Formats: sequence, C-alpha cells, structure tokens
Amino acid sequence: MKISIRIINALTFVVFSYLSITGIRLMLFGNRLPLPEWLVWLRSIEFGYNTQLLHFYAGIALAGLLIMKIALRIISAKEKHLEKLNSNMAEKWRSNIALVINLLLFFAIISGLLVYSGKITGQLFYASLKNMHLISFWGVLVFSVIYGIVRIIQRDRNESRIIFRLKEGKRIWAAFAAFILINTIVAWGVAEFVNTPMTLTSRRMNRNIVLDGHAHTIEWYGVDSVLVPVTGGDNFDNGSTNILVKSFRNRRYIFFLFQWQDDSRSYNRRLIKTDSGWIEQKSDSSIFGESVYFEDQLAVSFHGRRSGCLQSCHLGNSQQAARHYTNGDTADVWIWRALSTNPVGEADDGWWAAAASDSSAGIRFDNSAGGGYASNLNREWDEPYFLSYHPAFRYWIDMRSKYFMPYRFSLDIFDVGAIQPAVVTAPFTGDRGDIRVRGNWANGLWTVELSRSLNTGSPFDLALMGTVWMSLAPFDNSEKMHSYHFKTIKLIIEK
Repeated sequence: MKISIRIINALTFVVFSYLSITGIRLMLFGNRLPLPEWLVWLRSIEFGYNTQLLHFYAGIALAGLLIMKIALRIISAKEKHLEKLNSNMAEKWRSNIALVINLLLFFAIISGLLVYSGKITGQLFYASLKNMHLISFWGVLVFSVIYGIVRIIQRDRNESRIIFRLKEGKRIWAAFAAFILINTIVAWGVAEFVNTPMTLTSRRMNRNIVLDGHAHTIEWYGVDSVLVPVTGGDNFDNGSTNILVKSFRNRRYIFFLFQWQDDSRSYNRRLIKTDSGWIEQKSDSSIFGESVYFEDQLAVSFHGRRSGCLQSCHLGNSQQAARHYTNGDTADVWIWRALSTNPVGEADDGWWAAAASDSSAGIRFDNSAGGGYASNLNREWDEPYFLSYHPAFRYWIDMRSKYFMPYRFSLDIFDVGAIQPAVVTAPFTGDRGDIRVRGNWANGLWTVELSRSLNTGSPFDLALMGTVWMSLAPFDNSEKMHSYHFKTIKLIIEK
C-alpha cells in the first residue's frame, strides 16, 4: 500500500499561504482602515469574520497538519527512504532545510499563540514574542524559497511517497487514527486555553470614592482587578502597554479605575499664528490621523456579545468607510480625552450602530442639550473664536471660567508663532454627560477613575447588570491609531 503525503503538503501550503496573507494584512495595516483599493479583494477571503480570529484558527490548523505529517513519518516504514537520503547529498540538504522550516513554523505558531492568549503581560517579553513571531514567519518564507529551488534542481517524483508494510496496514491505520484524535484534542485544548476570557468581577460594596485620578489604597482595597496587555498603537513603547483595570459597584453606581504607562502627558492640540492667519497645528498626517499634535485618550466599550470591540471595529470584515459596526450587537462607548473632556470631569458617551452608508460611519453619540467640546478655530476667518489670557488655560479654554475673551482683531497683538488653545470645553448636558471621570498623569502613568449609573434609563446606554463584555483602546497622543487587545474582558457585575 502506498499513501502519498502530497495531500498534506498541499493543504499545508494552502493554510500557510492563507496565514501569510492574513498575517501581512495585520502587520501592515492592523487596525488601520480603510484598506487601500488594491487590497479590497481581501474582503472575499475573510468570509465576514474577524481577521485576527481567522489568522489564529489557521495557525491551529497548520499545527495540526504538521503533527499529522510527523505522525506519518513516525509510523511509516521508511528505511529505504533513509538509505536514499544517506547516499544523496542534495537530498540531505533538502531534508535539513525542511527540518529548519518545520522548526520555524512551530516557533511562529507557539509565539503567536502566546501573544494571542493575553497571558503575557511583561512588555519586554511580549515585544520579544511578537518579534519572534515575525522573524519566524520571514524565515519560513526564505527557507521555503531555498527548498523549492533545490527541489527543482534535484527533482525526484517518487520521493514524496511513504510506503507502508502491507501486513501492518490495520495497525498503521489504527495508529494514524489515534494521532488524528490526539491532534484534534490538543488543538481544541490549545484553542480553549488561549480563548479563555479575562474576567473582571465588579463586586457590590457599600462604599463610594472621590474621583480625583489618584488610586488611593483605602478606596480600592479588596477590589477585583485584571491586567490587560494592549498592542498596535502609535507612540507607545513598541506600540504596547498594559492597562490595570479595577471595578466595583454600590447600590446606584459602578466605578472603574484604569492605569497605564505613558511616557508623556499629551496636551498637544494648539492653534498657531502664521503670516496668513491662525491655523490648527498639524503634522503630515495621512488617513490614519494625527499622531503628533493631539491628546491622550482612552476608549472603553461595553458589548452584549463576547465578540466585543475587535469584531465590531477595525479588524472585522466590514471595511468600508465605516470603522465601527455592531452587526446587531449593543455597544456602549465611553471616550475619555485628556484635553477635551477631562478638564470638566466627564467622558464622551456614545454608541455604535450597524454599519451605515452615511457620514457617521456607524459612530453615534448620545443626545446632548448643550455643552461639550469644540474647535476654537474659526476656519472661515482663520482666527480663534476665543483668546485665553491665563497660563492655567494655555492648553484648553474652560467655558465656565472667566479667563478668556472673544477674539477681536484689535486684541490680536501676538507675534507669528504664538499659540492659543485649539479646544474649548464645557460639561455636556443631557444623556451625553452621564459619565463622571477624573484622570491624572504622574511619573509616566495615567490614572483614570470613572463612574456611571448602573442603569441610566437612556435607550443609547447599555445597562451594566449581570455579564457584559468590555474592550479597551488607549491612544498615546494619537487621533486614530490606538492600541487594542485580542480578547474581550468578561465583566461580571454582582447583584
């Protein structure tokens, strides 16, 4: 009986090709959308699913194929094949190259699983695993090309066949079936291990806290916490940081504490005077948004389904102009902004709808009767709406204060290069102002404390009761390019 392993080799090639395409897509674009027009065809191979999940499960399939291939080699009678290898130097080289390719594949698979698992929180180790994953992938490509060249030069049509002893056919098939079963169980176990959600329990406690952006030990004593590694953002060290999350609830409110490392506090939104008038200071940003002159932010989204932000945001298959969509899920989104909302003690309260063709791109905000933040630039006249004259308000203008005045040409005695705040802000009124917050930056660490009613009664808000799913996205001085995490946080809110 002769059984060819060409089928397994062909499947391995197909799966690795798919891994390469999805991996390069994630590496080059990540959460950057929309995709360039020349890559629109990628939508057809993502089948309406999350790209990251497809990449992960393709890696599991590749690992299974490699194990099956090794199993075939072990249980086959290959003495003649080994003798042939020993007598042919070219085939020896091919065998060695194939071994290197398989080792690199396993390194790529193991490092990818560990990165995806969310269980690696050491930033240096996390960055090393990401680099190992990338280097292993490129190593496989390089050695595969070398292997193909050698194979073309020294082609042997019969070498890819493994010969089984006829009299041992039943035993071999039983062993092969056992290998397939074991491989399936192992693959399922690995998938369950890396897909185990991070769980945070918001316990019911008879306490309250003062939102001041300081993680006082007494206030947060005995509160459950989780450490969430995030990756892929602009300006963070290696694009990554860790976010410590704590939560508890009392009779009416739920409280959160978020802490993450950020080397600098970013209040970089400014108007600058030029020879032709005032302009908003900008870098040479692209469709990916501003990442030089902006502010630090943190987006927290709550979902009714486990898929969470990664499915309803940039890595999903809805890659039209809409950058967010929910596909029928409920998504309540809170965005804390270091400059635009933090000075007035609020976070911006929004929600995500199904992907739409309108300009909102699936992004909605709760009803507001007034207040909020806005640009201080009158673009029609290239001049500020207001001038600040107090050093405490050099980054923003608080409309509740008295340290600003309406712009008049006679007051504009500033030299070219002078700056004024680019943002005016005031508390929201109405549903959009439901979230109380205070953030504080010190010694390279942002601490943001936040609270909201468990149930606001608003149709735009998700009632925080029972089990909901939470996702985080910190922005380091970036308009759009935030970091993200692969697995959604399971938030259990005690009754």
